[in-house]
Amino acid sequence: MTADPLLADPGSADPAGYKLKAGSPARGAGQVTTGSGGKDYFGSPTPVACRPDIGAHQVSAFDDAACSGGTNLVANPGFETGVSPWAPSGAVAADTANPHGGGSSLRVSGTPSTAEQKITVAPDTTYTLSGWGRVDAYDTQLAVGVENFGGSETRIPAFSAFGWRTGSITFARGATNTSATLYCYTRTGKGGGWCDDLKVVKQ
Repeated sequence: MTADPLLADPGSADPAGYKLKAGSPARGAGQVTTGSGGKDYFGSPTPVACRPDIGAHQVSAFDDAACSGGTNLVANPGFETGVSPWAPSGAVAADTANPHGGGSSLRVSGTPSTAEQKITVAPDTTYTLSGWGRVDAYDTQLAVGVENFGGSETRIPAFSAFGWRTGSITFARGATNTSATLYCYTRTGKGGGWCDDLKVVKQ
């Protein structure tokens, strides 16, 4: 790309001078990569499945779940049919009060309550995990992640807001494993956590 990137103040000693102005051709023109760290230079979230902005500043809005596309490998991802086939431990139940989407979400109450689901994945393949979460107490964090896939356990940054928030991560399958364990659990605190609309798709 050789067009003017429309930086705020190119040549400035202030890093803010390298933010992208409206109309910049660098917006949404980057390459999708894995292991980027999840934030830009200024601490703003960066996309996992969507094309990022080029440069140190992520200003464009993005929806990783929409960009992922593909077939969702998660069974009952919105908990519309109850908890099954998720394996619950502790105080776990489908909840019809204030779901993110549809008519239900999953509530995991108190630490450590969890629900897990084993999904089938292909060796040597990269996947995107995305979902929505919220909590109802300031001391509580909700974790959504994946383990037992032939790599180190990885999870979406913890949900700690009272309103619904979304997040996503990528994970790369090992050379031999053909399954992975998806989980939603309250990792800290005495309050409740909710997860909803979980999605795992092949990149």
